[in-house]
Amino acid sequence: EMGGNLFANEREEVEQGDSLLRAMDDVMNHSIELFESGDVAAAVAECEGAVNRLRSAFGGTNEHTLHAQLLLANLVAKHGRLAESVTMYGEVIDQFKQQLGDNNLDTLGAQVDLAHVLTRMDRLHDARNILTVVLREYESQLGAYHEDTMDARHALANLLHEQGQLCVAKTMYETLLAQRSSIDGEQAQATMGVKMCVANVLMQQGRLEEARVLHEEVVRRITSLLGSQHPDTHSAQNNLATASFESDLAAFLRAEDWSPFPTPI
Repeated sequence: EMGGNLFANEREEVEQGDSLLRAMDDVMNHSIELFESGDVAAAVAECEGAVNRLRSAFGGTNEHTLHAQLLLANLVAKHGRLAESVTMYGEVIDQFKQQLGDNNLDTLGAQVDLAHVLTRMDRLHDARNILTVVLREYESQLGAYHEDTMDARHALANLLHEQGQLCVAKTMYETLLAQRSSIDGEQAQATMGVKMCVANVLMQQGRLEEARVLHEEVVRRITSLLGSQHPDTHSAQNNLATASFESDLAAFLRAEDWSPFPTPI
């Protein structure tokens, strides 16, 4: 009879644990809905409550607690509390490394999230180191054409572009452009997004007419895909306007043989 009571108690504890996990899943899903509706503060509060309940029930190193804390770190970062989110990411990543290994996909994915936040904090060197390692592992484990690999390549190319390493960034963008064209098609929105990045690098390199041609192509396609009033269309049009102005100005100055220095007497 005592053994039967023990088994009954164990079953009850398991059922209670499963019930709590389902309830917390619902809470976290609702926090995501709140975030998507624009109520970021409420989303953070709900998710934080779920993390605390999971930590109390299962401990801080439990996988369910850690994944909930990862979601909380994402929401906290989007709320603008960047330093706080970095601490949360660090705790989760340390546990993932201990429990799953340095090269586990969950570990790598959490590091990508951390790198995005570090980039926002202008900690570009730290973010670059993380993304370089993650990209190498993604290519090894998932292949060059996997969505996660291409996203990591894009993030690293953006970071290098921001650091002014234009040639390296352009090479990475061009690799990504070929991959996107192969998978999504040459006229797809994702492909156009990468093509816009290539055009922006060309502008900074002074290759203004090449940049304008690419921006014109992007505007035509994005307008066709999304319509003339979409924010991405407006962004593409602004880039084209800048490229056209710079290209026309450069052509004018060449035609006038203009020099910024006075002619010696």
